[in-house]
Amino acid sequence: MVLLGLLACVADPTPVAPADPLRLAVPAYAWPGEPAWADFVDGAAATGGLVVANPASGVGGAQDVTYVDAVAAARGRGAQVLGYVSTQYGARDAAEIDAEVAAWFDWYAVDGIFYDEVPDAVGCVDTVDWYAARAAVAREIAPGAFLAYNPGIDSCEAWLDQADLVVVIEHDAATVRGFALPEWASGWPADRFWLLAYAATDADMTALLDEARAAGVGWVYVTDDVLPNPWDDAPAFWGDEIAAASGG
Repeated sequence: MVLLGLLACVADPTPVAPADPLRLAVPAYAWPGEPAWADFVDGAAATGGLVVANPASGVGGAQDVTYVDAVAAARGRGAQVLGYVSTQYGARDAAEIDAEVAAWFDWYAVDGIFYDEVPDAVGCVDTVDWYAARAAVAREIAPGAFLAYNPGIDSCEAWLDQADLVVVIEHDAATVRGFALPEWASGWPADRFWLLAYAATDADMTALLDEARAAGVGWVYVTDDVLPNPWDDAPAFWGDEIAAASGG
């Protein structure tokens, strides 16, 4: 009777609740047609996430049919595609930025814009109106456009009044480990925040996804790729990251 009781316990273990799903949001700085681009789209599509397209540190000087087809295919699979636009921390010519945004929507029919080089908590004080104007222009060109801002560091809450998604940290995995959102972020949902980490081990990836969930961050990308461009190849643990982000 004791043996039967023990067998019953083994056969009926307590179920483990799946982890909350995360969305994979990837700076996809690889050329479409290369394996890395396909891998990036696989992860984004599997998790309801996004990829950032970046043909030439921006939209480039002319439409590229390779990107036309790649963006359409990615969107067809359910991945959002954002176009990369550098803002140079508010120092770049506003008309030049707005023209590049218009080209992204005209040439590639993207879902939105990824504004890079956005100021930190100090710089945002003097540039908040300038960025608000850029966001307004983007949404006038493409109503409903999805906008992401990348300070890559602790910044200011004002960006959440303009953008749908804000990168709250972008650094090597050793620095990102133990990350916590700033106090001002406590009232916002996880789907407004994005974590980026590079130079990560397999163990770092697993830990960082758990830490993102615990911190209230809903969008992530962790890679073993390294500087100077850690966003041009998918990590060796990509399949495991997709599964872990999905809650598996």
